Amino acid sequence: MAPELIGGGLVDFAVDIWAFGCSVLEMLTGKTVWGEHGDLVHDDWVDLIGHSDLTPQISTRLSAEAQDFLMRCLVKEPGSRWSIGELVDHLFLCSDVEFSHNGFVYD
Repeated sequence: MAPELIGGGLVDFAVDIWAFGCSVLEMLTGKTVWGEHGDLVHDDWVDLIGHSDLTPQISTRLSAEAQDFLMRCLVKEPGSRWSIGELVDHLFLCSDVEFSHNGFVYD
């Protein structure tokens, strides 16, 4: 859930960008977003997502392009998240760039 949904802020397409970033992060890592925080109750989720400065942890094992793409999606301030128009032109999504399995860089 995007931070602005918890905080009662303006809901627009930026919510979808956050959700997309969370989905991509889970697909690339095979781990649940916010999973490092363990089992939380509702109020803990509200505090973590809606009221802290924390964002989902992005693995440093991901390629630099994948990390940058996810950082553009998972910005707390919805007005500062990249739009879909900006994201589709991101290097991470360019077909002429070769990526290894799951966006991880292997030597």
